Amino acid sequence: MDVEKLEDLDRKFELFKEKMGSTNHPFTRDTLDFLDKHRPNKAFQYWALVMLQRELDRAHTEGLASQIWDLEGRINELLGRGAAVIKERDELRAKSNAVPEGFVLVPKECSDNMAEIIAITAKVCGGIAGDVYDAVIKQAMIEALEVK
Repeated sequence: MDVEKLEDLDRKFELFKEKMGSTNHPFTRDTLDFLDKHRPNKAFQYWALVMLQRELDRAHTEGLASQIWDLEGRINELLGRGAAVIKERDELRAKSNAVPEGFVLVPKECSDNMAEIIAITAKVCGGIAGDVYDAVIKQAMIEALEVK
């Protein structure tokens, strides 16, 4: 603490006293009237007002803390539910993308290399090889739907 800080506090205290004398705030006005009647000591009155405000602030803070704890619990509950939903979604996605037993995963479109292998193996031209591949893929898709 230094003199400058003390002078600043003096100015603030004078302003505080001025506001206390002219306040229209019902709680503060009623409290000051009560204190004037029962404890006319101004220093005690200011101290009492500070203590009452501290009690109000503490109650407010405790109320906010309680709300925060409740919200934290609800958030954790929702996060837990969300994790379960994500897990279920991933399991369903894995099942829906699973290749049925007896099938292999191949591209829908026939590549040039695949068409060449079909043409060589079946002893047909490349254009027919692509048509054969398309027919096989369509039939495999039909059979995959029947398996499900």
